Amino acid sequence: LSSDKPKEVINAVEWLSSTHAHGVPHTKLHDYITELFTHRDDQVRLAALEAVDKLGLELKTAQLRKLTAEDYSPLIREVAARIVSKNAPSIGNELLYRPDMAVRKGAILGLLSGEPNHSFALTALEAMRQNSNANSQLATLTIVRSLKLTRYIDFVKESFGHPVAEVVGGAHVAAGARIIKDHAARRAL
Repeated sequence: LSSDKPKEVINAVEWLSSTHAHGVPHTKLHDYITELFTHRDDQVRLAALEAVDKLGLELKTAQLRKLTAEDYSPLIREVAARIVSKNAPSIGNELLYRPDMAVRKGAILGLLSGEPNHSFALTALEAMRQNSNANSQLATLTIVRSLKLTRYIDFVKESFGHPVAEVVGGAHVAAGARIIKDHAARRAL
């Protein structure tokens, strides 16, 4: 975990998180992993966040809030927002109103993964869907794909006709993620 080579650190984190920490005491594991939140490499920080989520380590919400507000990597901000929103829905509700798309996306994912009918998260997702900006459309498609939100099948279909190629590609990925369970509905795309 203290290697100068990011790949070695990531491998160590993955090894610890894949085999129930190999007997490492929970408090030590918590300390080792959370120290990596300040690592210079964003892939190491991401691996640490994913390990926290996978192992169910309890974090202070302040740690995660700091990452959502200050980390330079949009993916780190998104994952931190997802984890804190899942574990502390009241904070997730606050994050839904941040201007940062990555944070809003993470908050929606975290809130809906814990409570699929979370009204504030669904309202934020609907606002994101209605925004014609390509980044907003892509974020919506990613959420729809990740959570397999079948109620957005029509949105996915409409996205095939979007003028931005990335959005069309996102629609293909979302459709391929089996959000459309009915074979006939998939063929209709």
